[in-house]
Amino acid sequence: MLDIAIPDLTLEGLALAPKQSPIDLRWLLYPGVAATHGSNIKGAVESGRLGEPLLERLPFLTAIHAHWQANVIAKKFSTATIAGQWTLLRAFVSFVESIRMPLTVAGALDLYLAYCVHIKRRGDLKPASQYAYSLGLAGAIAPAIGHDSTKLQWKSKIRAPKQLDNKAAKENLQVTTNFIQTLLETVEQVPVDVVRGPLPVTLRFPAGSEHTIHLGLPLQPLESLKLEDAHKRKRAVCARERRAKDISNRARAQLINLRLEAELLIFINQTGCNLTQALRLTGSQFRYQSEGDYLRLSVWKHRARHAVELRIHKGYRKHLEVFLEWRSRIFPGDPDGLTFPFVRNDGDLAIQRTKWDFSQVRNLMKAIGQPFISAAQLRKTIGNFARRRLSREFAAELLGNTEKTFRKNYEEAHHQVAAAELVNFWSAAESLVLAVGPGGCRQPAPQLRDDAPDNAPKPDCEGGAGCLFCNKNQDLRSFDHVWNLASLRDLKLAEFNADRTPLSRKKGNPVALTIERIAAKLDALRSLEGEYAGWVAEANLRVEEGRYHPFYTVAFDLLEAV
Repeated sequence: MLDIAIPDLTLEGLALAPKQSPIDLRWLLYPGVAATHGSNIKGAVESGRLGEPLLERLPFLTAIHAHWQANVIAKKFSTATIAGQWTLLRAFVSFVESIRMPLTVAGALDLYLAYCVHIKRRGDLKPASQYAYSLGLAGAIAPAIGHDSTKLQWKSKIRAPKQLDNKAAKENLQVTTNFIQTLLETVEQVPVDVVRGPLPVTLRFPAGSEHTIHLGLPLQPLESLKLEDAHKRKRAVCARERRAKDISNRARAQLINLRLEAELLIFINQTGCNLTQALRLTGSQFRYQSEGDYLRLSVWKHRARHAVELRIHKGYRKHLEVFLEWRSRIFPGDPDGLTFPFVRNDGDLAIQRTKWDFSQVRNLMKAIGQPFISAAQLRKTIGNFARRRLSREFAAELLGNTEKTFRKNYEEAHHQVAAAELVNFWSAAESLVLAVGPGGCRQPAPQLRDDAPDNAPKPDCEGGAGCLFCNKNQDLRSFDHVWNLASLRDLKLAEFNADRTPLSRKKGNPVALTIERIAAKLDALRSLEGEYAGWVAEANLRVEEGRYHPFYTVAFDLLEAV
């Protein structure tokens, strides 16, 4: 039992599943607890088989408890946040025990750095996971040791991987289209009568692939079993027959959750709403308001509009209404519950859910040899599609974000378009004349591009930035041109950062638009790989070292003097 001299370190105020015990940081005082399965921790501690508590850990755990509890009370930490930090903390304590070191406030920093070295050496972790672990653990323990979490993570020397590489930056709309088509074919094969019908269920797709759902381990063929295994097979057959007769939601959770996951991903693809918003959406009755090719979607609940309003394409309305009818038959008597009510025994946690791993759809895609596309990538794709077809303002509104948030987290250069511009080189260099800005000029007669932003610099054969938005400007197939672009980008960045006037904060700042245009060109060149990617890398390295293109050295000197 817990020593009565040890203060209570139980976290209060968290929503718990019906059979879940509240988190108690006193458990981590006992050696071996960190590696114990979550449902067995309380029993292992109370039984006394783990021995005496290691009291040198108490100040460290007390400080973490105080920080967590304060943030829970202030509603800054959700149940999901605490669950994530608890998992990371247990893994950290387990590592400390494996290297047989005491866990104290004074030694926690060195132990954290040692743990980060450990996860960097793990071959099963991708760079993104290594960064997430180091960042999450830093957030959990930094307040306890008097450090800022960001600075603590920086000491680990684990850096966030670049969000876009040469291949990932290219949006493959065909892959997304195929993924959504597979989801549509899936939901069509899981109507109510299939959910309640005989087992197993086999889903078939046009390419000839299929996926069988057994709701239990598949039976081995009779001829593959030895004689003494016949009794085991008979018991397995009886168990399968019992499962087949049970058509409750709990027994058919795998099928129900598969359709819900597929419908949720289709819904996100159509509305652009984020995963947390979709998971917490309630109600099964919606109202629609026409807006051209789109419909404004709002939940109709107790004759009052729901706070959440979304936009869908008119063609999606019929599919959505079919799903809502399916939902009402699977979950009768719950019209105001979650719109996507996954079958999982977690009680009040369901309404607070912010993440879902889509395990059923992932298994399906793996079985049929098709890539899985996350909810975040679906939002990014639809946002960038809307950005190119309409405007950044429309795309941001579609995703429920400000333009600044959309630009920072979702917007990607359209590499297919930019690359097409860049590879359209002139075969004869003498057909070009020297341009004021980077590149060549087909004809010294300035003409603004049709797709140029409203506040873009106007081409006038005098200002170099204007050439970037001129129809007559032509990129050159040379390292000198790439170096010129990278140098101009750095010059414009320096100008933008030095500007303290209200103009610098104005929407559509011409300098910012110039920087974006250059960045898109360089990204597109990098995506071509080969010598082009090498040119970009070398140009960026020279600019970082302060070796600018000779055309801009005077401009940099003047800016530095100012």
